[in-house]
Amino acid sequence: MIRREKLLPNLEQVKRMQEAHKGESDRGIVLVYATILDETLKRCIESHLVNQKDVRKFVNDPYAPLGTFSARITCAFAIGLIPEAEFRELNLIRKIRNRFAHSVDVSFQSSSIVSYCNQLLSDSPPLAAMCPSPRDRFVMSAEFMGLQFESRLPEISDQRLFYQEWNVE
Repeated sequence: MIRREKLLPNLEQVKRMQEAHKGESDRGIVLVYATILDETLKRCIESHLVNQKDVRKFVNDPYAPLGTFSARITCAFAIGLIPEAEFRELNLIRKIRNRFAHSVDVSFQSSSIVSYCNQLLSDSPPLAAMCPSPRDRFVMSAEFMGLQFESRLPEISDQRLFYQEWNVE
């Protein structure tokens, strides 16, 4: 059973995502959802790493090692914050985002985008079945991923890394 206090932040995340893309074009939807996921993933990583100013620069500075969506996805997978299925899903979302960001003539009807979207939610057939179009599938996947991260954030924070004194003899 999901506790009410865990459900409310999740509902707020979905509401935030849905409000952010109202009236948006295909490109707008992709860029808005990918940005929200990137920011949420960044918060998850920051919540897990040692809480120190220089460590936060590792994620936030313009040329930070974890300053890109791709690097954050790989890091989150490498340190165990996301399972392999979410790693694959996020990389598909990132590829879709990159196509929309770097191509003028792209839409949810473009063959490459349709192909990527058809792979989304492959580990969640009931969710995939609810999505008749590539756009719907993208939105469902992004919202589901956002919910996953938001609901996991308190546990990630509880497992924050800390400095250890190493006994060197």
